[in-house]
Amino acid sequence: YPAGPRTFTTTITVHDVPAPAFTPSITSGCTPLAVSFTDNSTPGSGTIRSIVWDFGDGNTAQGTTASHTYTVGGSFSVTTIVENSFGCKKSLTRPNLIRTDETPNVDFTADAPGSCVTPHTVNFRATGSGAATFAWTFGDGGTSSDQFPAHTYTAEGRYNVVLTARSTLGCERVVTKPAFVAIE
Repeated sequence: YPAGPRTFTTTITVHDVPAPAFTPSITSGCTPLAVSFTDNSTPGSGTIRSIVWDFGDGNTAQGTTASHTYTVGGSFSVTTIVENSFGCKKSLTRPNLIRTDETPNVDFTADAPGSCVTPHTVNFRATGSGAATFAWTFGDGGTSSDQFPAHTYTAEGRYNVVLTARSTLGCERVVTKPAFVAIE
């Protein structure tokens, strides 16, 4: 081997990283909130090999599209990790992208929903959680916005009672009990 400096030539190929992008079908609403995500990423070099989704509530998925149902209220950041066919990866996090409000989880009871005499007063009680406002209809034209209303029925009959409970952001649950009050 001859002494002295040697020169070697090699080619280094640098591949472009992916450019992650995605679109949600909806960004806010009441639970349970079903959201579909569509990938709009470009691969950089090569093709897209994989896409991993993190929905911000402990759930993940893989694929160019993903669907997830948010079951609790809150604000959730969504992350996607895109890998191209050369193994180059890049992630994108969209902070607080999905905002949900819990639909009230309510029901109601009454102390004496049956009687054989009028007038008859029934004390109602809304139970559960998540409601900021209440709207009652008692089946005889009477209404109330109290959480624990008392209503007096003055005629015999069977009455449908409806409770509409709303959260502070307007999520609504309607509980209907047909012929709940019977005065016969």
